[in-house]
Amino acid sequence: VQGIAMNTRRQPFDDIRVRKALRHLFNRESMVEKMMFNEYVLMDSIYPGSVYENKSNEKIRYDPQKAVQLLADAGWKERDANGRLVKGGQPLDIEIVYGDQASERYFTIFQEDLRKIGITLNLRFVTFETLVKLLDERTFGMASIAYTGELFPSPELSLVSTLADQKNTNKITGFKNTRADEIIATYATTFDFKQRVKIL
Repeated sequence: VQGIAMNTRRQPFDDIRVRKALRHLFNRESMVEKMMFNEYVLMDSIYPGSVYENKSNEKIRYDPQKAVQLLADAGWKERDANGRLVKGGQPLDIEIVYGDQASERYFTIFQEDLRKIGITLNLRFVTFETLVKLLDERTFGMASIAYTGELFPSPELSLVSTLADQKNTNKITGFKNTRADEIIATYATTFDFKQRVKIL
């Protein structure tokens, strides 16, 4: 599983509407078609292609109009003299860090699509060591990362709230959710395979 992690501990990523808007501005469909020659498929789960994938998960697709509405709802509706979205006089200026230079061609497309909406996206290529340090110390806004697969899914390592503010863990995004914690606790004490699939 690979993608862009958003650090929910930092503004503007602490607002779910901004996160959703950015998802609707990442044109995966076009990238797969034009840059990957339709040899890849879009993923809508952190457990793709397995029994643990929930086929009824929301399908997030490129939708600039929906993104603009979500941003307006989050207070990003005014524009400065350069056409950039502003809130409280501050432009919506974000950064993505990445350690794989080949990814840059996708991020420049994302950068251009965000510019059309009025968002400035700065691209920062770093060494792998620097990327790990930024992730471990939680000093990033967005980061391009990949998670290796697990033969036996362990959602607590990347989803349980108690790890959200601890450094040097897999809890990169800072996601916290009481209901998710309850489900994870049930999963940890359930041994029937079909029930575990349903819980995940």
